[in-house]
Amino acid sequence: MRRPARSSENEVLSWVREWATLWTKKGDNARRLTTPVDVVPTPNGAELVFVDKRAPKRSKAGGVRLLVEGKDGVRVRAVRGAYSEGIAVKAMSEDLILARLDEDMSRTFG
Repeated sequence: MRRPARSSENEVLSWVREWATLWTKKGDNARRLTTPVDVVPTPNGAELVFVDKRAPKRSKAGGVRLLVEGKDGVRVRAVRGAYSEGIAVKAMSEDLILARLDEDMSRTFG
């Protein structure tokens, strides 16, 4: 997914990092996924890394990487994280993250 944002690259980068943490909060307003995530800030965005308790240690359980890019304007690109062989793709969680990202970006950046 690629989504343009009408704002500065630094503003979008801050927004993406804050937005990603919404998936780790607790309480009534928390966003929930069928597979929980850890959020890892990256130099150009954030990565939501799936926490799969059934997966062997050191295996990659996938996730969604959010990249803020300043090419031809500012945009956010969402990329599927790496999965180790034999680990089930978390399609429902990925789809929900992408849908909410698109919705929230539209509301925030037009």
